[in-house]
Amino acid sequence: MRHCSPARPPPPYSPDLKLVGVAAGARPADLPALLDVNLKTLPGKVLVAMLLQSWSEVYDDASIEKIVKPGARPSISIAGYCLFKQFLAAVPSALLLDLTFISNAPVDTEPWKTHFAANAPGGQRTGVPILMTQGEADPIIAPAVTTKLAQMLCTSGKQLQLRTYPGVEHVDAGFKAAPDVAAWIADRFAGKPAPTTCT
Repeated sequence: MRHCSPARPPPPYSPDLKLVGVAAGARPADLPALLDVNLKTLPGKVLVAMLLQSWSEVYDDASIEKIVKPGARPSISIAGYCLFKQFLAAVPSALLLDLTFISNAPVDTEPWKTHFAANAPGGQRTGVPILMTQGEADPIIAPAVTTKLAQMLCTSGKQLQLRTYPGVEHVDAGFKAAPDVAAWIADRFAGKPAPTTCT
């Protein structure tokens, strides 16, 4: 897989499989807010570039030319590197992306605005228990954004557990949460009642 693709409904497949739960770590929720935060850091600029480049390839009407300054467009190609595998290789190109490489705010520019709204989580019916994990020191996916999403999902009636990890940043969160996630998944397959932090 060349690009980190955005979330969008997959085609129907494997109708014989039964979904018993969903586990998500540091799930991007409020995309406009996260975009604003990440444009202020080097790793964040790499993530924004990944988002913009991949969406411009997935959505036929989403043109990079509408939102990225001409001089920065070649550097957007760093989105060809997927997270964790080749992230560091993208850093030299990311250095060319200064704070002003965005010419027009994507969240205010169509059709990008529509695509941001369509990719916001919570709009689709889940129908199974959800586990969300979040490092409390995450500078990329703000804990407050994850908490807000969890509250929204609880309000909509979804069965959800939010587990947070004090002092844990974004990169380490997956390793820290892995035992808890594995145990949660095993319990779902075993048919045990799912815990919830919804009140």
